[in-house]
Amino acid sequence: MEQETTGCHPEQLLAAHRPEIEAAMAQHFAGPQSVDASPADLQASAELVGLLIDVAGSEGGTPSVDHRGADRHYQTQFGDALTAVLRDVLGEAADPPFLARCIDGFWRAIRAQEASL
Repeated sequence: MEQETTGCHPEQLLAAHRPEIEAAMAQHFAGPQSVDASPADLQASAELVGLLIDVAGSEGGTPSVDHRGADRHYQTQFGDALTAVLRDVLGEAADPPFLARCIDGFWRAIRAQEASL
């Protein structure tokens, strides 16, 4: 798996593993006692992973489209779990510089969206 992702741009690496990242985040949203994520959990996960991929591929960390589909509760949970989920899904490809870029980009995009309201 590592050979397949080596040398990818961050957005390509994230996009290649989007289904796994979305599933892990949706399960995180649902909580440890839940067997399945709710439709709202799945939708929020898809929206926020889309934002993450968009920001990772943009200049200056600005999303190219509006990603306001997930409420603040989901945004906070997503940001809190991002490091653990990316490490679990991406393994060694989720090195410290990659994680920092993803986390900083995500929160920068969230703040920019809030400022534009």
